[in-house]
Formats: sequence, C-alpha cells, structure tokens
Amino acid sequence: MENKRHLSTEQREELAQILKARFEQNSNRHNGMEWPNVQAKLEAKPEKLWPLHEMETTGGEPDVVGYDEKTGEYIFYDCSAESPRGRFREAEGMEGCCIALSLNNCNYSASW
Repeated sequence: MENKRHLSTEQREELAQILKARFEQNSNRHNGMEWPNVQAKLEAKPEKLWPLHEMETTGGEPDVVGYDEKTGEYIFYDCSAESPRGRFREAEGMEGCCIALSLNNCNYSASW
C-alpha cells in the first residue's frame, strides 16, 4: 500500500526548487542563514516535506523564518499574504501539519 504522505522524487525536486527560489527572493526573512544548510536538513528528513508540500499545493507560501539554536532546527511558516481560500476546512484533515514546522518536530506556534 502506497504511503499517501510520501512525495515522489519529482515532487521533492520541484518543491526544493520552489523553496530555494522563495528563500533567495525573501532574504530578509532569514538573515544569516544559507540555503545549502537548509537543503541538507530537508534532504536528511524527507518526511518533513509533506506539510510544506501541502502548504504549497493549497496556495500557501512556506518559507524559512528562523533557526532554533538549541535544537538545530529550521522553522518554516506559511508566508502568504492571506490565508488561502478553503485552508481552514482543508487543515482539519491534515493531521500533523502545521504552519510552523521545524525539521525535527512539528511546532504549533502559529495558527491557521
């Protein structure tokens, strides 16, 4: 049985390109951070791409907004200007998904 929360290689590569472009276009959100370090964390924990992919496919704009020195985790928020239409209803069915996503744990530090 196929895992519905698993991204294909093509999906991972496409998402990585989108995230990298957004990272480069919005450097003010992550001063002092470098994309190769973020990318290495994402590649080491591909299961953490699922919530980012879901944010992206529902009209969100996930981007790196912080780094937790204690845990060594990068934190992603949905940085879209507005909550995408239908997001509240869709979020109910997305267990384990959140706006603030660290690469080791899922932190619910922002609400839909």
